[in-house]
Amino acid sequence: MNHQFWNKAAIYGILLALITILFSVLQTVLPSDSKILGFSLWAIKLAGTVGLLFYVMKDFGKGQDTYLYANAFKFGLAVSFCSSIIAAAYYYLHVMFLFPESSSQNFFGLPCWLTEPNTLRTRPLLTNASKPWTFQLSLPCTTNGNRFRNCWNVYGKS
Repeated sequence: MNHQFWNKAAIYGILLALITILFSVLQTVLPSDSKILGFSLWAIKLAGTVGLLFYVMKDFGKGQDTYLYANAFKFGLAVSFCSSIIAAAYYYLHVMFLFPESSSQNFFGLPCWLTEPNTLRTRPLLTNASKPWTFQLSLPCTTNGNRFRNCWNVYGKS
C-alpha cells in the first residue's frame, strides 16, 4: 500500500510540476509588458494546478473502501511535496543556466515594494489606522537601534 502511495504521488507530482514549469517558461518567453497577459497566465496556472490536485486526490481514493479526508490530505501533501522538489530543481536551472536574465525580473509576481530593499521599512503591508481598534501590520525595521519591532500594533481610543 505504501509503495503504491508514493508511486502515484510521484507520477502526479511530475504532472503538477510540468504545469508549473510550462507556465514559468511562458511567463519568461512571452513579453512581460502586458499586465493582463501576466494575470491571465497566473489565473490559468492557479486553476490548472488546483484542479489537477483536486482530481488526483479524488482519483487516488476511488479504489479504496474507505477514504477519509485525512487520507486525501496526506496524498495531496505527498503530491505537492514531489512537485515542489521537481519545480525547485527546474527553477534553479531556469535562473542559473536557461534564462539567467530572468533573475532580474520579478519571477513570482510580487509587488515591487516587497522586493525593493529600501521600501520595506517605509510602506507597511496593511494600514487601517483611521478606524478605532484596528490592526496595522508593519514589517520589522532597524531604526533607532531596535533590531525587530512588534509586527502587530493596536490602534484605537482607550
